[in-house]
Amino acid sequence: MTGWMAAAPILSLEGLRLIQGQGVLFAGLDLHIGPRDRLALIGRNGAGKTSLLRLIAGEIEPDQGKRSLQLLMAE
Repeated sequence: MTGWMAAAPILSLEGLRLIQGQGVLFAGLDLHIGPRDRLALIGRNGAGKTSLLRLIAGEIEPDQGKRSLQLLMAE
């Protein structure tokens, strides 16, 4: 496609590692969410879905890795 350019991600998680209790929930997690992306989060109980959402929201910090958030201005 000519003239098409991918938008920069509004949220990037890079190299995330999260340990809770005795277990590693995530190790080396990379996630890039664009402004028009739609997501579904599924998994078994205790797999870390809520912890991932809390990381995305900035409520908890990862043990390792980087969270980057690009603020979008309303038009």
